[in-house]
Amino acid sequence: MTAQKKIMTDDILAEGAEWLAQREPRFAFALSATGPLPLRNRADGFDALLNAIVSQQLSVASAAAIWKRLQSAHMTKAKAIMSADDDTLRAAGLSRQKIRYARALAESGIDFVRLRQCDDAEVISVLTEVSGIGVWTAEIYVMFSLSRPDVFAPGDLALQIDDHFHTVGRILNQHIVWGVRPSFSRPLSHLFHLSLG
Repeated sequence: MTAQKKIMTDDILAEGAEWLAQREPRFAFALSATGPLPLRNRADGFDALLNAIVSQQLSVASAAAIWKRLQSAHMTKAKAIMSADDDTLRAAGLSRQKIRYARALAESGIDFVRLRQCDDAEVISVLTEVSGIGVWTAEIYVMFSLSRPDVFAPGDLALQIDDHFHTVGRILNQHIVWGVRPSFSRPLSHLFHLSLG
């Protein structure tokens, strides 16, 4: 994998936001209205992906409550998921489908340390082989858990239904055509959502 500038500091995130603001007035306006963007890095590994599965199609509060129950029961590791029976996992708040997804992740044997060294496309490919992990979840993992700069999640529903998507697409196309690779995926995602309306 070619070395990338990871989004590990507020300064690197600000650099990407400034790059976008210079090229798109709506992003410049959003950035001036919000001030510095939050870094929002997350841990990587099994726990991060299990948390993503737990959170699917739930409110933030509901997902947090279930995750807290799983943590309290020490069921956030692959071995614990594999050894827990369905009733125990259901009692923690997981649906039948999410139990199946959690077990698929636990059985996947993903080497999360090795995954850190893989390129973005390979990470997404490995993760999406697991039942319950789609492209969007994998892209979010690469962006926030691996702090990669050049991943964007166009599968985000807000991007698909809003006219601003065309602006995002234009910026992405410029990015690809000119080979410019600033640390821009995360500021683009933040600023896009902030510039809606």
